[in-house]
Amino acid sequence: MSETTEPGPLGPQISLFDYAMHLHQQDPDSPLPRDGEPYPDEELHRRRSRPPAPKDRRLVGADVARILDGHFAKPDAPPSALADAFHDANVPIHHNEHITAAALRAEKQRVQHTGQWLVQHSTDRCSTTVGLALLAAGWAEEDIPLIRTIGLLSNRFGPLAARALQRRHGGDQALLWLAKRVTGWGRVYVIEALCLVGGAESRSWLLRHACDGDFLNGYFAGNVATAAHLHEAITAAEVDDHLVDHTGRLLEVMADCGGMGMTLEHYPPARIILQAHADHLSRQTPTVNRYVSAAVIADHLAQKPPERLGCTVEDRNQILQQYLATLDREDWSEMARAGLDPGSDFFTWFTANVAARLHLRAFPDAPCWPRPPPEPATDAGAAGTAAHGPGAHLILDCYANPTLAAPTADQQLPEGSARALPGLTSEEEYKQLQQAISLAAVGYIRAAERNLLRLYFTHALPEGRTYDLISDMYAAIGDTPTAEMSQSRKSILLGISGKEPARA
Repeated sequence: MSETTEPGPLGPQISLFDYAMHLHQQDPDSPLPRDGEPYPDEELHRRRSRPPAPKDRRLVGADVARILDGHFAKPDAPPSALADAFHDANVPIHHNEHITAAALRAEKQRVQHTGQWLVQHSTDRCSTTVGLALLAAGWAEEDIPLIRTIGLLSNRFGPLAARALQRRHGGDQALLWLAKRVTGWGRVYVIEALCLVGGAESRSWLLRHACDGDFLNGYFAGNVATAAHLHEAITAAEVDDHLVDHTGRLLEVMADCGGMGMTLEHYPPARIILQAHADHLSRQTPTVNRYVSAAVIADHLAQKPPERLGCTVEDRNQILQQYLATLDREDWSEMARAGLDPGSDFFTWFTANVAARLHLRAFPDAPCWPRPPPEPATDAGAAGTAAHGPGAHLILDCYANPTLAAPTADQQLPEGSARALPGLTSEEEYKQLQQAISLAAVGYIRAAERNLLRLYFTHALPEGRTYDLISDMYAAIGDTPTAEMSQSRKSILLGISGKEPARA
């Protein structure tokens, strides 16, 4: 470990590299707890205001490049001179042309040495990020262990670590090593890179382990299916259970990841893979995970127009009936009843929605909801479905009338199905906003806004808080008009006037 001193009033004295290595050594084969957050420099960064992003997005990173140019113009300036040089700069966490150009303007060995020092010794996330960006501009294989280790703090350093490893000979193995040890946004960046450069070993792993159940899997599921040649693997003569199970997860994700990544509608082999998965599933030993996965896929088939799933009407009906035939077998039904916890929130949601809509034999007491014809989702309905999965939207009060009362007179929610949403701490809110800003900064603006909208359905927030967060996101990326528009929407929808109400 690099030399450190006792903590002082100016901030943390342990390098982020040493911090990542320390956490990794505690459990070498698993992701770091909470992705290593909060980082040792968290308090220092929280006290500082975030430097505003330039209104012209083409200038992002230019201030960092100017600092680097000034440093490299001084032949005797040591790398440590940059340790605290970027506090007032807007440091991007993704590849940046200005920073890369500054690295290429300077002497190659000096740039590499500076990048190595900053990554290994810096106690500040900004200078560590710049050091990693310098290494990402090069090709040296000896930097792989440094890049791989700092990449374990993947939410911050995943994008540049993935790019840096992708450029190096032997980087595919390092990416595979890292993919097994990162979650969340870091996993997105690493697996996207692995899909581009991975070899046979990486392809085998991607086909069986890429999706870990996180909502963010929607960003790369289509990449995995395409790059790893899923259609060839799942239709081969020999297919193992791990491949079949992960194919089910890929199908679940791709059936419902619109706005994030490739969906089944735009994946040409979708019908072939759905059919192959249904065939293999019928020969597998029933487990809870397989039952739930198959039921969710069947629910998508039943609820959505067939073209949304890459099928014709005839193909969709045949595949759906094959899934239902497996799910309603006695051994599968008994396993599902014994394996699902009746006291869990998931059981309540699953039986009241998926099982009820499909009339699954395992849950004959599930409320019987009529199956409406598929219709395009409204914005609100799509947001609700994205937050919770397929669900029933209750319409109360303003639409209560005899027409509604007649078909719902004998319907009621299962006991315990309603629960209060959890709150969102200021730390969690800050993290969500920063993630949205990072996503918007690289062009995924609509996905970033959608992620913030999702908070309304997953957490108890003050009225209008979601609009505030969206406004803050647009302001951070320099889009002032859209930020102001978000506040205007808040005022309109919440009935907020610009003037104080008149008093009696």
